[in-house]
Amino acid sequence: YPLLALLKRALSEDEVVQATFTVLKDSDPDDPVTAERIREAIREAVEKEPTADEINQVAGRLAMVGWPLAGRG
Repeated sequence: YPLLALLKRALSEDEVVQATFTVLKDSDPDDPVTAERIREAIREAVEKEPTADEINQVAGRLAMVGWPLAGRG
């Protein structure tokens, strides 16, 4: 699905909190948490492969507007 590669995953508030919590939990008092470390944790969460539910949600939206989802053949 090349189209899926163009879609950027959006994080829920809970996912942002979880990414930030992960960075803070792994932090060292001598190595303060930086904005870049938080950005990297969020970037890693965004770049994860889409779940089956996310793919189905995109497919449902495409089908609603008449996008052909079946393979040609």
